[in-house]
Amino acid sequence: AFPIFYQQAATLTSVSLRTSGVTHAYSAASRLQDDTRMAFREAHGLSIVDYYGLAEVGPVTYEPNGQALIGTGIALPGCDIRIRDGILQVKTPYRASSYLNHPGKLEARIDEDGFLTTEDYARIEDGRLFMTGRADGIINVAGQKFDPSDTIKALRTIPEIKDAFVFGSDAGDGTHDVCAVVSCTIEMQQVEIRKMLAGKLEVYKIPSQILVVDEIPRNGAGKPYTSEIRKLFKSRKQPS
Repeated sequence: AFPIFYQQAATLTSVSLRTSGVTHAYSAASRLQDDTRMAFREAHGLSIVDYYGLAEVGPVTYEPNGQALIGTGIALPGCDIRIRDGILQVKTPYRASSYLNHPGKLEARIDEDGFLTTEDYARIEDGRLFMTGRADGIINVAGQKFDPSDTIKALRTIPEIKDAFVFGSDAGDGTHDVCAVVSCTIEMQQVEIRKMLAGKLEVYKIPSQILVVDEIPRNGAGKPYTSEIRKLFKSRKQPS
């Protein structure tokens, strides 16, 4: 299931999925938050296993050991994974041949060996796949490049913040301003949030602009609606 299902199922303490016959739980599409994982295990006695897949190539990895919870598993039989310049490339027997109404776009991402170049940074250790970030989401602040997940994790350590999303806004010359949208349990000002991040992050990773909203827009897969968040940020951006 998608993370949004597990977020909801973790609150259903009156129903036990384990006693209903469910033996395995798999999560994909977006990163599952650690608090959801722990709450689901406490409520249902099941560990959630992450796996990797894409619409263009289908499922790519699986976890042979349901209790391992290390990375996103190993390649499925018939599938191949490899890393080139830090970017994950995958090859499966059920890869799509093209994008509808976008001729040549998918084909351009497939090399002569049949591997599709993803937009994900990853590493492979002992055959296991570990996701490390999105290639299209890297933020560049005055030459310092980093994955926004670093800042998101730091924001989520603040007890009053229940959700967060971070992105880079074009600052010219190929660099970015670090922008964050957060939802909180109490009213908070961006200046106090930045103070709470001091010491937890390098200075360049601390957002220069923070927008506090009731809820961060997400789709049915639990992924942030990036375009909607950017529009929301532009229309309701708060002063420093």
